[in-house]
Amino acid sequence: MSGRLMVSVLAAGIAAAVVVSAQDAASMNKPLAKFTIGDLFPKVASAGLRETSASWKSVGDNARSLASSRSNDIRAALGPVKDQVDKAKSDAKNAEKNRDFAAAGAADGIAKTGQIVVDLLDRLKDVADRQEDAATAWLQAADMMRRFADADDSFDRYRSAGIVRPESGQPDKRLNDAGYNAFKSHSEALKDLGAALSQLGGKLNALGSDRLKFAADLEKGGHIKDK
Repeated sequence: MSGRLMVSVLAAGIAAAVVVSAQDAASMNKPLAKFTIGDLFPKVASAGLRETSASWKSVGDNARSLASSRSNDIRAALGPVKDQVDKAKSDAKNAEKNRDFAAAGAADGIAKTGQIVVDLLDRLKDVADRQEDAATAWLQAADMMRRFADADDSFDRYRSAGIVRPESGQPDKRLNDAGYNAFKSHSEALKDLGAALSQLGGKLNALGSDRLKFAADLEKGGHIKDK
């Protein structure tokens, strides 16, 4: 998943989440009895949010597929390399017993070089696992985004409900049980979306930190070209 694509999609999602129906100052200058649930919780731009959810799902599916394939490739490579290291260590010990120091040195060199490869593959496997975790969290956020858009649409029919107890003899325009349940579902969907985005942020933060540590280790190990 490219950093530029992730940032652009994330920005689109944030923009869609905060765009609500415009309300000018005049529409809010009215008696309390005139205020509605819709005044307090205006409509979200659900269409844009739904489009963003679909974009996130596409990105997440692709990223998870790539990360999973990479993890499988690394795991497949680890077994043979570890076997080669074990064999080289065994050959080194046998050569030392036979006082064939040249062969022992060569086998020891193969074992040390192979162990470096093993360590690198283990490190890459950890990064690939973090990438897969982040992609899964990305997909969960996309799903929660869509669910919130659905809940927001379902809540539309109740936005005209009033928020105060009517005077005696006046019609009661407050939320009924169905409207109250829709309101709770709408709020729960928003809470779940926030939790999913928070989890995604944590996964991306961990992945970024791991990559920075990997970069620092490469530099310390002399694997970065001098300027």
